[in-house]
Amino acid sequence: MLPVMAAKLAASIVGAALWAAFDGPAFLVAWAIGILPIWSELVATRLTGCEPSTEDRLPWKILDNCIDAGSFVLLPVAWFASVTRLGWPAYVGLAAFAGCGIYRLVRFVRKGLVSNQFFEGLPVTYTGYAWVVLAAVDWWNQPWVSFVLLTGLSYAMVSTRIRIRRTQTRNDFP
Repeated sequence: MLPVMAAKLAASIVGAALWAAFDGPAFLVAWAIGILPIWSELVATRLTGCEPSTEDRLPWKILDNCIDAGSFVLLPVAWFASVTRLGWPAYVGLAAFAGCGIYRLVRFVRKGLVSNQFFEGLPVTYTGYAWVVLAAVDWWNQPWVSFVLLTGLSYAMVSTRIRIRRTQTRNDFP
């Protein structure tokens, strides 16, 4: 469990360092902030065979969700809020995204997986790819597209109608 959390945290630190170090291309920073933590978590999960979503120990589950909140909700929202030129529609969408993302993580700590195999609602980790899309939307200066994308992702995270099968690890097979 610890190597998976460390990989996510390290990838998020790299993304934050890229953001802080230079005012570089938004697509590169969006990739480092949104996608790199996803890939690092997947690689660490495959290498260790440890799946954070099946963790039963409450302190570890809370710690993993706090890292997820920082890596996949708070850091990307803070970055996009600082670089966007899209005005209030983007800020309203970012507020909805942050609120729904935190709610999604709290609900996951309380309820866990559905039937021990499905996520209820879109996991916050899966939203990482949206930041590259939002960087493109910002470049094209389309405020309502960012609003619709962010509120759509927000709804998908808290929806109970969406069920996504969790990633299989080597420990799931006989």
